[in-house]
Amino acid sequence: MKRRFVVALVCALTAAFAVSSAGAKLRKVGSAESGKSVECATRVTGAGVEFVYENPSAKNVFVAGSFNDWNSSRDALSKDKKGVWRATLPLKTGTHQYKFVVDGNWMADPSNPQTSDDGLGGKNSAVEIKSAADGKPAPATAAPGAGGPKVTGEGVRFVYKNPAAKNVFAAGEFNAWNAQADPLIRQKDGTWLLVKKIPPGRYNYKFIVDGQWLNDPVNTATSDDGYGGKNSVLEVVAAAAPSHKLSAATRQTKTGIEFVYENASAKSVAVAGSFNNWSASSHRLEKDKSGIWKTSVPLGKGKYQYKFVVDGEWKEDPSNSQNSEDGLGGKNSVIEVR
Repeated sequence: MKRRFVVALVCALTAAFAVSSAGAKLRKVGSAESGKSVECATRVTGAGVEFVYENPSAKNVFVAGSFNDWNSSRDALSKDKKGVWRATLPLKTGTHQYKFVVDGNWMADPSNPQTSDDGLGGKNSAVEIKSAADGKPAPATAAPGAGGPKVTGEGVRFVYKNPAAKNVFAAGEFNAWNAQADPLIRQKDGTWLLVKKIPPGRYNYKFIVDGQWLNDPVNTATSDDGYGGKNSVLEVVAAAAPSHKLSAATRQTKTGIEFVYENASAKSVAVAGSFNNWSASSHRLEKDKSGIWKTSVPLGKGKYQYKFVVDGEWKEDPSNSQNSEDGLGGKNSVIEVR
């Protein structure tokens, strides 16, 4: 209890310092210049960015940002005995905006004075990765090898050949470098196989074979891992969008706005916008027999911004051509009630 009090006191003092220095020039997160305790502040390390949030009473904490398409349920933090939540993510060079999602509530990082407008009247926290030494693997040195993972309609096929291995896992940027999340299954011929759905993008990864971290021996695409070794590199290319015409669209009705989203394979769809404080759970859509999701929301006259939250991913309304900048490099859909 005494130790937790000390940690909480240090966090409170460093947060107060951050507020008093808000007008100063932006500084590197977690550095000595920032005046923060490394124990309870988000910081850049050799392994990536260590996101830190101090709240012993929280039930769950996630980090969502520009690096994971603002997914509010993908990158969870783990709580230690002191009540401090942590997660380390290997991020690419550049400035990344983010927020913590604490028991469903979105909030800026209280340990980080670097912020930017979120386009909704609030602030996003920001962290900058300047070089490979700041936690980012360098760019790939070669195109993906012919023997690397294959992208299929079922997902990405990871294959590792080692009949003598007892267990094999795949860990990388696609699963926050979790060493146990994605096991490969041993096949009759002694090879190990994993088929995993991965969103389009470029990912660093390694195999974990009987506890040893190894790069993919048949994939010639590599990048420096920041520890004198190599990561393997996988690139997932987005499939071409279907050219069919949508059979239904968001529209105004006598009772308000009927929000419509067509995706028969989705497991859950919600609409979040300026009308519900961007809540990802307040207004859920129901799927009909044809695979179209719908919900009606009574709204007064005015212009509203919104997005659909599809299986945790925030998306524009494909049936609505009206949009505006979301302040994060993307677009919000816009609808006006007259």
